[in-house]
This record gives sequence, C-alpha cells and structure tokens, in this order.
Amino acid sequence: MWKTFFTHFEKLTGQLQRSKDNWYFLIQGKFVGKAQEVYFSLSVTAEDIVSYNDVKMAVLQAYELICETYRQKFRSCRKSDDQTHLELAHVEENYSIFCSFQEVSEFNQLRQLILVEEFKRYLR
Repeated sequence: MWKTFFTHFEKLTGQLQRSKDNWYFLIQGKFVGKAQEVYFSLSVTAEDIVSYNDVKMAVLQAYELICETYRQKFRSCRKSDDQTHLELAHVEENYSIFCSFQEVSEFNQLRQLILVEEFKRYLR
C-alpha cells in the first residue's frame, strides 16, 4: 500500500525533476490516519529539517508493525467452543489485510510469503 505510493511518488517527482530536498513537504497532504500521525510526530523545526527518507522510513515502519499485528491475529486464530464457524470467518479479514500490506495479489507472491514466514518460524 504505502510501498507502492512511495515508489510511484519517487518516479513522478523524478520525472518532474523536483529537488529531493522538498519531497517530504510535497507528500504531507497525501497522508491519512496512521501515516498522518507519524508525519506530524516528526520534528520539522528549522534546525532539524526532516528528510524525505526519514519520513518514508517512519511511515513504512509504522505500517510494518500494523502488518505484523494482522499476521499474528491470522496465524493465532482458533475457534472457541462458543463460537460458530460463521463467526470464525472474520479470520479472512485479518488475512486480507495482512496480504494487502504485503502487496500480495498473485499466487506465487502468496507462496513466497508463506515460505519466508515458515522459514523465519523454523529459525526461532
């Protein structure tokens, strides 16, 4: 989601030959929700100008944490005795959100994501 945004933004501003020194300022109006909170939490005083790369990394790190939360919810979900199978179906929502954060849209991407996750699990 945000990875795609930043890639597109960098390509577009590069084509327009905009100075990278001002990129952090150009993107501020595009942020909503968590990304907006992250942007405004960064210091932008005259003495301590935030770079575009600082903004980009802060936003991506914030969403990585959110992504990990949905991954954990999906992987740890179990049906309780008082829960119907239909109620358990909400696990699909966690899965969908996790996949969208990972930008998985094709089977091979999903396969690779699962293999990497399982490999990491074996290393623990």
